[in-house]
Amino acid sequence: MFALMCGIASAGVLPVDVQTEHLDNGLTVYLAPMDTPGVVSWQVWMDVGTRNETSRTRGLAHLNMYLAAMGSTSMDSDERERQILQTGATDTAISWQDQTVYSLSVPAEHLPSVIMIEANRLMYMDYDEADLEQVAGAVQGSFNRQQASAEMAISSQYQSTAYRVHPYGHTTMGYQKDIESFDSRYTEVRAFYNTWYRPENARIVVVGDFDPQAILTQLNLTFGVWEGGDSTSKPAVEPAQTEPRRTDMVWEKGPANPQVMVGWRVPGFDARDPDAATIAVIEELIASEVGSLHQDLVLERALVYEIEAINELFVDERHFTVRLEVKHPDDVALVEEAVHTAIADLAEGVDPEQLELLRDSALARFRLSQDSPEAVGQTIGEYTFGGADASAVEAFYRNFAQVSADDVSRVVQEHFVPEGMTVATLRVPEEK
Repeated sequence: MFALMCGIASAGVLPVDVQTEHLDNGLTVYLAPMDTPGVVSWQVWMDVGTRNETSRTRGLAHLNMYLAAMGSTSMDSDERERQILQTGATDTAISWQDQTVYSLSVPAEHLPSVIMIEANRLMYMDYDEADLEQVAGAVQGSFNRQQASAEMAISSQYQSTAYRVHPYGHTTMGYQKDIESFDSRYTEVRAFYNTWYRPENARIVVVGDFDPQAILTQLNLTFGVWEGGDSTSKPAVEPAQTEPRRTDMVWEKGPANPQVMVGWRVPGFDARDPDAATIAVIEELIASEVGSLHQDLVLERALVYEIEAINELFVDERHFTVRLEVKHPDDVALVEEAVHTAIADLAEGVDPEQLELLRDSALARFRLSQDSPEAVGQTIGEYTFGGADASAVEAFYRNFAQVSADDVSRVVQEHFVPEGMTVATLRVPEEK
């Protein structure tokens, strides 16, 4: 049966109109024709990630992303790779806290073939124990490489301190003990795929040079027969944080600069919530090169190399964090104090002219960034978790354009408070 059109979001901050469809089996489709002759971005956003894991299934969302390359019941990995190469498409995938995304940049004439190939592998993913052992080894290698990164180390330490119950607290790959057990847990790995890889957890985004009606017809005939399941369980709710948390670590795995991460617990991302837009403006105020923190720590006192504000769009309660790479070990405390001062200053008030300048600059950068099918598809995917209408993108940036100095002060006073704060530091041994 064919889907009924749910709505069309007219072009605003996005350079395209976006047609939202819901197939009868619960799968959501976003169709966005764009003037990119001969080029299409095909993206499947599975709402499956760390969020869906438990202490027993840590790392399985990421693992299944790798296993998706091993083929299906009717097409092994070599045959799939051969067919993808014949189309000239480029193929990428990424797994994160809330989603696993499969993306291909496709010559327009070969989009129907790619749809068939991708429907086959995502709906009928198949691998044996030898495949699992091979992929587990690849994950172990990637995990080992990350262990040499001081930035990854402090981020992981921050996560495990900030979250006591919610699965956001563990890394995307899982921990060493989890990875070591993957190859002996074939039944559990298959069960994770069978539970979560269902149409109600899938969103397909198509942007570029294509005929929407023809593609919608093909999607109904391919992905439309995907059987739904019972994958409605929600992650454990993180208890309220009632006092500041801190973790300090010493880095002894090679050369590195000291680092500081300071963060605050904020509500889960909802694109239509005006406060979500305000938090994004706060990100601009903290990270901007013309902002007070950069002026103080980078230009005037020259205490840090880099300031990064991290505002992940996680759907459950998340953390807004500031990460700083410090020049000298003795200055870690000074740098942390400067972050607290900058946040306190935002709570007291913001220069309306500076706010307008930063806000308008961010809007202009966003508009300029939406210059390719891949970028537009990425934006649609990020803002429509759970099958929301694509008009959520426009709603977010409409709110963003209206954020006031009073909004900034109110949100900082409400959420950037000591009892919701977590601090992580990474120190390096002093040279002997």
